Amino acid sequence: MKNNLTCELVEDLMPSYIDGLTSEVTNGAMREHIAHCDKCKAKLESMKEPYSQDKIEAEKKEIDFLKKARKRNIKTVLFSIIAVILIVAVGACTLPYMESKRLFEYDIIYDLEVEDGTFKLTMLPISNEIVITDVIREEFGFGEVGLDIRGKKRSPFGHQKTYTWEYTPERAGSVKTLKILNKILWKEGRYISDITWETFNKKHPYMGDMSANSRTARALGIYDYLGSHTNKLQSSKEPYEWTMMLSYEILPKQVKEKEELMKKYAYAILGVIDNLGAVSFEYEIFSSEGEDKTCRLTVTKEQASEYFGDDIGKCYEDIGQLQKLMEMTGLADMPYPQLNDPDSFDYDVNEVARVELFNASDAEIKKIELYCRETETMAGRGFVDDWKFNIDKNPVVTDTDMNIWLESEGLSSNLYDDSRLGSLTVEVKVYDWDDNVYQVQDVIEVSAQFGAIYYFILDGSFEEGFHIKTR
Repeated sequence: MKNNLTCELVEDLMPSYIDGLTSEVTNGAMREHIAHCDKCKAKLESMKEPYSQDKIEAEKKEIDFLKKARKRNIKTVLFSIIAVILIVAVGACTLPYMESKRLFEYDIIYDLEVEDGTFKLTMLPISNEIVITDVIREEFGFGEVGLDIRGKKRSPFGHQKTYTWEYTPERAGSVKTLKILNKILWKEGRYISDITWETFNKKHPYMGDMSANSRTARALGIYDYLGSHTNKLQSSKEPYEWTMMLSYEILPKQVKEKEELMKKYAYAILGVIDNLGAVSFEYEIFSSEGEDKTCRLTVTKEQASEYFGDDIGKCYEDIGQLQKLMEMTGLADMPYPQLNDPDSFDYDVNEVARVELFNASDAEIKKIELYCRETETMAGRGFVDDWKFNIDKNPVVTDTDMNIWLESEGLSSNLYDDSRLGSLTVEVKVYDWDDNVYQVQDVIEVSAQFGAIYYFILDGSFEEGFHIKTR
């Protein structure tokens, strides 16, 4: 007799029935249904029979395939992780060579030419580790153009080269001022020299601030060319006066030159200290026969204006006017060494002076010799011996990436005071790869001082000759 179990229900119960997990009541119902249902009986028999060898082999292949796929996935993940690590490492190493950063005016040596309305700025980084990559021009209105200089770390496989930027305005005369960041390079037809820029930045309204006065004097190079001095201020009544009393004697043969220099410095000081009415110098002229002669030289603001041909106070308001004054006096053309830290200058006898010769030529130079010699006016102070620096270039490398950093510690051991009187001549010789010697045509004279950095640029070629010039 057929019971009420359906085929679907019997098929669902078969796995448990075969494994002996169903009750006796269920087992009896299952047997009764299967006895009368050929379909379910055949299904039960197929489920009870053992796996065939083909099935076993098929399942084994499937398992092997899954194992291999798992191994491949693990390898893929490991390779992916290693690739990510390598990419990050390479990126970390190359990022400094790719990342561009802003360079400041003191990071570069530059030479500006303005001809036929075209501005041509040739630049060379002071650091051999940096290359200039771009110049971004910004216009601020009223004819003011600013330059944002960009650079990056030099690649080990790259060469240090000059970077040239040229700009021709669409409208002639539209550019009134050209500057790098805050430093003005050119204004209304005049190149702004380093000494003008430094002096203009040290201008101040009140001569009673002696610290500010000293910064102005240092910017002008008074300490370098006239030596150290003590100061006396007369600020109780107008005209206010600043007197500098030189610490060391002047040789008779130097008197005319030094007095002319005093006047020039006085003109410049009166131009950048607003309420100053007169500048005086007190000094002694050396006498080999007896007592030194004491002298005094005074320049008033009126005399400075008469020399300038206009109100000297205009130099306080306009750097272009100050540049005009510097050109008239010749101060703009005097070699202008830079100090490591002018505000905390150390006059210790162990100070080091440094000469930096930047090679801007395209010639393949083997060796450069730089000679520094003291002059007769040294008077036993400052540098005492000839310095000779030999810089060999090997292996064979073109010198476009060669900056020469020279330091000397051969300073005078008998310098027991803070004088920096005297001067230094600089000569350069260039060697090609056949050891032919080329004497650089220029001989530059600079003020000899401790702690100074002397910047020179070498340019030219073997065919046309070489030149050196100050920054």
